[in-house]
Amino acid sequence: MNQISCAESEFIVPGVIYVEGKLRHPFRLYSNERGDVCVLVCEVQVMIQGIYSALDPVSKWVLHNNVLEVVVLDSSRGRIT
Repeated sequence: MNQISCAESEFIVPGVIYVEGKLRHPFRLYSNERGDVCVLVCEVQVMIQGIYSALDPVSKWVLHNNVLEVVVLDSSRGRIT
């Protein structure tokens, strides 16, 4: 998968992640070559007071691209929703 985007917001804790020898933004979107599988990776906290404004652009992208299913991996509780 290749990184296709990243998200920035005043509600996302600033930082840099070191992955496979490269510096990465902590809130990234990846896609496979066909574009039918995407993964959103957020490796920092999103401040609770800004969760909606930080994720609103992602929601709009999902709707605009007719995404049929969204899977959320919630590592803080060890569950898949």
